[in-house]
Amino acid sequence: MKSSYSPTSLAQRSLLHPKATCCTKSDVFCAQFSKKGELVAGSLSDGSVMVFDSAGGSMVYKLPLPSFQDGYPATAVKFRSNDLGDISNVALVAYSSGHVHQWHVPTGKSLNQSIEKRQTLAAAYSSDSSTYATSGSDCKLMIYDSLSGQNINTLEASSSLTLMDGHMNRVFALRYHPTDPSLLVSGGWDNTVQFWDLRIDHAVRKLSGPHICGDSLDIEPHSLHIATGSWRYDTPLEIWDYGSGKLITQLQSCTGTKLYATCWINERHLLIGGSQKHTAAVIDVQNDKVVGDLKDLSAGVYSVHYNSVNKNVAIASGSKIHICSALFFQNKTPPPFTTD
Repeated sequence: MKSSYSPTSLAQRSLLHPKATCCTKSDVFCAQFSKKGELVAGSLSDGSVMVFDSAGGSMVYKLPLPSFQDGYPATAVKFRSNDLGDISNVALVAYSSGHVHQWHVPTGKSLNQSIEKRQTLAAAYSSDSSTYATSGSDCKLMIYDSLSGQNINTLEASSSLTLMDGHMNRVFALRYHPTDPSLLVSGGWDNTVQFWDLRIDHAVRKLSGPHICGDSLDIEPHSLHIATGSWRYDTPLEIWDYGSGKLITQLQSCTGTKLYATCWINERHLLIGGSQKHTAAVIDVQNDKVVGDLKDLSAGVYSVHYNSVNKNVAIASGSKIHICSALFFQNKTPPPFTTD
């Protein structure tokens, strides 16, 4: 199939304005802004985590390399959004060795750690930062108390032979509900997005279709529309209604690129990145068009993130994190989709 995804240059559209480039010596698996956006962290394939000044791209912190790290990548890094216990700039880091740390970034001190008997592939904080979740190779979601780092629940499929109330394969993406810290969704290789309630051990419902291989699952906080980016050529980008689980639309504008990363910028615009074309792009979901991009990068795009405070985006490609401003999108709040 001929791809309909044909990005245009920044000079022609200029909706993404490059500001800084953060350079590392290893591939960046995950890039994440701090709460206010002044810092951006990258978890690397060599197991290290580097933290940069997002304005200029210079490295300001490097987290200690744990003793257990012997060729294991750091697969995910997430900043805590609230200052629990009067401690700010805390980052959650997951490693494929199964280790999970909460680090105080300025001091490089590990606040707590846990060891999971699996490859840990994804991590996320709840909206109030009271808990965090991890997922990985064993199909389970582990839930932790953020202050103590203690495991407080394990969410997984039941033994039912007729009901798929949990995952059956690796889980690469986690996202808590934007306002309800008891709810979250997850996605991975089993072609489902599972809906969870922390008070219930098994998934409460699911939607079928997305084949998720990275941090490619996000919930828009106003419309509660779920965006999924699948690692497939045909219609990889889909929008779903959180409440009903119904498919709203399949976007054609990025057909032809397998997606690793997806995040909302606002109700109308999505930021995506993938393994084909070495391009990150902004999609206007109302008109199904590419309206901005950063192309001809050195490698595929494994991670993207948007910070609503400073209106910047982070794009991880190869050993670099590209910081771009997205000021075009502020005050752009068109009517959301309807589900008929």
